[in-house]
Amino acid sequence: MEFETRYKKLNEHQRAAVDAIDGPVMVVAGPGTGKTELLSMRAANILRKTDELPENILCLTFTESGSVAMQKRLTDIIGRSAYNVSIYTFHAFGTEIMSRYREYFYRGAEFKPADELSIHRIITSILDDLPYDNPLRSQMNGKYTAISDIIRAISDLKRASLTNAEFTALLNATDEALEIAGALVSAAFTDRISKSTRDKLADIIPKIHDIAESMPLDTLQPLSEVLAQSLQHAINAADAHPKVTPPLTAWKKEWMTMDSQRRPILKATKYQPKLRALSGVYDKYLTIMQEAELIDFDDMIMQVVHAIEVNPDLRYDLQEKYHYIMVDEFQDTNLAQMRILRNLTNNPIVEDAPNILVVGDDDQAIYGFQGAEVGNIIKFAELYPRTQHITLR
Repeated sequence: MEFETRYKKLNEHQRAAVDAIDGPVMVVAGPGTGKTELLSMRAANILRKTDELPENILCLTFTESGSVAMQKRLTDIIGRSAYNVSIYTFHAFGTEIMSRYREYFYRGAEFKPADELSIHRIITSILDDLPYDNPLRSQMNGKYTAISDIIRAISDLKRASLTNAEFTALLNATDEALEIAGALVSAAFTDRISKSTRDKLADIIPKIHDIAESMPLDTLQPLSEVLAQSLQHAINAADAHPKVTPPLTAWKKEWMTMDSQRRPILKATKYQPKLRALSGVYDKYLTIMQEAELIDFDDMIMQVVHAIEVNPDLRYDLQEKYHYIMVDEFQDTNLAQMRILRNLTNNPIVEDAPNILVVGDDDQAIYGFQGAEVGNIIKFAELYPRTQHITLR
């Protein structure tokens, strides 16, 4: 079916997204709103209205079935040239970069995958060498109790593509926020929760928000911002509640605990020593894996992120190749994938208006305050202030 015929079948919101081919665009779309058709039609429209070649368009999905469906749909619209459009899953895109630019990855492609037993043994050997008072070295029946948690934490760090230096810088920034914000929040909750607690919290929100944290990456949201926003959310809920106190009590339960002297403190304060210890383990783990020429599942995307960030020639080459980028299921992107997108679009030539469109599920578009996590839909608008927002219906 030719483009014009399909275009007439789109509703006004879908047409708006298909026609918005320049600059950053955020499309909020739930199930059944025609996301695959939208992405395929927009790619076709870019080729119709610009001088771009099919290979200058990059489409990223999260599943192989999603990329196949998009390729088939686009082929129906523009024919065989659709096979020249770069349609990948994030993992396949990383593999393609490593294969095409092998010179930037040393011998990473030759490394062998490490199985679970090998990883377990490596972590155990690292813990064996730690001081007895290290918080990660606790044992039960002669076995370390934190190994599974450490492996999961290392996986999380790699999925964020955080080097140990970046992780340490993040911990330092968190210390800055905890020292100031912790004192403010603790003082507000010293007495029994009441209506006056609401006013105290409202007074400290601007002070918390203004804490200047030295964040290692612009794709990370400072803890001070997360705290300030979550407190504002709790206050808004308290104002709308028949009783003021339940939402404030819920916030306190989620975010705070007691120290050894029964004083209220932020829970994150207690996590910091273990995270500091994790930093040391993470550093040794990366070194051992490198020396043993082993990789785990999360290494590939991490290597790609850092290769792009530390090699300007590679970054510029990718920016020159991909002039238009589209991402499906954007709410599912992790920090590593966000860093790839940021590096592909952070080009001085386009300033803050790169040609990137992301499609996110409206079921997850509402910001939920869960620890230090932040919705990527919110972060996208911060990174690209000139974003055009379109909601499919």
